[in-house]
Amino acid sequence: MLTISTTSKSPLAPIIIEPPVPNTPIRVLEQTQDYIVFDKPHGITVHPNELCFFNTALEILRRDHDIPHFMHAVNRLDAVTSGIVIFANMTDPAVRQRFQSPHTDADAELNSLVDKEYVCRVVGEFPEGSVIVKEPILQSAGKVMIDPAGKPSQTRFVRK
Repeated sequence: MLTISTTSKSPLAPIIIEPPVPNTPIRVLEQTQDYIVFDKPHGITVHPNELCFFNTALEILRRDHDIPHFMHAVNRLDAVTSGIVIFANMTDPAVRQRFQSPHTDADAELNSLVDKEYVCRVVGEFPEGSVIVKEPILQSAGKVMIDPAGKPSQTRFVRK
């Protein structure tokens, strides 16, 4: 985020420059007063972070679909990933109970109700069966990469 200030005494609002996002509309699949389910396009983060505030799915939906400020992500997807995301009114105990599980870990709790299946393209022929990759993953500058300084990770790939 870039903020430009001036030494002039005239009041100016700061100029905020965020990374560009694709001009792909966010398609709402279902919306109630308790939750909203939408198809997040690739290239847009789910919620504000250190790089962007306005160009996020949450802020775009607040602007374009008038969702309330108490809606929170039930599941998340990386910015480079497209797919189904749910925001819900987690301040309402009945809604929170509906979208939460008995897990105590926050990330597991938020993602426990959503099965994620990623589809990817490969160059060449992917091996039959499953392939398990055990490599440390580090997040840096909005990207996730294999790095010895990263968190331990295990990912299973299956050819279908």
